Amino acid sequence: MWSLPKSKVLTWVNTGNYITALTFSPLSSKLIAGLINGQCLVYSSEKLDHVQTIDATNNSGYYKKGTKVTSIEFFSPQLPNIITITSNDSRIRFANISTGVILLKVKGHKNEKCMIRGSVSEDGKQLICASDDGTVYLWS
Repeated sequence: MWSLPKSKVLTWVNTGNYITALTFSPLSSKLIAGLINGQCLVYSSEKLDHVQTIDATNNSGYYKKGTKVTSIEFFSPQLPNIITITSNDSRIRFANISTGVILLKVKGHKNEKCMIRGSVSEDGKQLICASDDGTVYLWS
């Protein structure tokens, strides 16, 4: 964490892997780091204390070891502990940052090469995502 007024590093943490996506929670109390191996690490934003690990990988198959997290987005202000995780295994996952549990996994689009981000509508009723094949996918 960098202090703008002091122009120096206040605290830092070694994730052990490349960080490919970052986001703050709506009230900035948490920082979520998406890694190249498919994990998301949840930290308290004040002192970067590790709070939770979310394993956004598949149970079997080609992507079992995990793939790059390309985006992390909070679902809605009404559900402050729910995030969407977009990754290069062509999946969008909904996860609870308090428990680390994957609540839902959506697939259909192709995301194996690009830094694509799935996005939830403001009312939380629709999910949209671009695709490596040039199409746009919309889920209700």
